Amino acid sequence: MRAWWRFVHVQAFHVWLLPAMLYAFDRVLSGGTWRHVVLLVAGFVGQALSSNYLMVFSAVSLVAIAIVRPGDWGAASRGQTRTHLIVAAIASVILLAPFLYPYYQVGGGGTMTHTFAEISHYSATWREYLATGSRLHFEWWSRPFMTDTALF
Repeated sequence: MRAWWRFVHVQAFHVWLLPAMLYAFDRVLSGGTWRHVVLLVAGFVGQALSSNYLMVFSAVSLVAIAIVRPGDWGAASRGQTRTHLIVAAIASVILLAPFLYPYYQVGGGGTMTHTFAEISHYSATWREYLATGSRLHFEWWSRPFMTDTALF
């Protein structure tokens, strides 16, 4: 029996934290409470722990929202909001530091460097993008493009 899901996509199940994180960020920018700060931190950290890609996506989303709403945090009267945002950022960094530190160590140690030959060996060419193992497409048009591997 074939599984209906692929293990590599398990992190996609955790995108449900994104709406909670965005809601909490909106509430914090609108003068929310410490409860909203905790929800913001929990949502962001949950996203980050499920995937580094989701961490970057979430961080960019929050920065984009902050850029389009400067009056909600930049006005002189919004000191409490700035405090909430600073605390949320510091708490997120502290909670994620133990999980991100190994990435820092590997990157700084030079063990993740690759030669150009190695990179080109594992890089896809235009032929791999046209190749598919699908029975319908393979017989119809994809067979000439098939190499050792297919991306789709």
